[in-house]
Amino acid sequence: MRQLGKERFHSLINKLKAKNQESQTSYGITLSKGAIPPLCKGIQKWFESSTAGYNKDIAKFLVDVPNEVLADLTCRVVLDCISVNQPLTATAIKLGSFIEEEARLRALKKSNPDKWNFIKSSMESRVGFKYKKYSSRSLTKRLNLQTEWEGWGKDILCRTGLVLINLLQKHTGLVALSTIIVGQ
Repeated sequence: MRQLGKERFHSLINKLKAKNQESQTSYGITLSKGAIPPLCKGIQKWFESSTAGYNKDIAKFLVDVPNEVLADLTCRVVLDCISVNQPLTATAIKLGSFIEEEARLRALKKSNPDKWNFIKSSMESRVGFKYKKYSSRSLTKRLNLQTEWEGWGKDILCRTGLVLINLLQKHTGLVALSTIIVGQ
């Protein structure tokens, strides 16, 4: 029985790794739970700092998303990308995309509270971020809602993700950024 339990555990971990969802493993969840509180404090300090530092213009894009959500998304996306050795820029863009969609849905909920439950139930029946994003955008287009939303663009997505990844590194020590030169 002990051997079957080990095999079941390793099988689950391998399935999650194959789906690039290592953040959903037992150790990924534990790492995230431990990293979220210090990252939330770091995000709050970053918002409160009065000096005009690097990437301060990104704050206007993040202001409507709670710090806890920013921290949770950051931990999950970074942990998922680490397991597949995804480059920093690609990880930052992926994180920025998640945060942009979160901000868009929060704005949609605020501007159309009467239709929100319908949109939410439609999204919950979908599986995967890309499919949920596509279906929510398609549904809002069909319902003529939220037509004023403009996408952030890859530059903003990347810079948003980089800000949060740097805050994760600085306040948790969970990740270390390094440069790898290939082909020389």
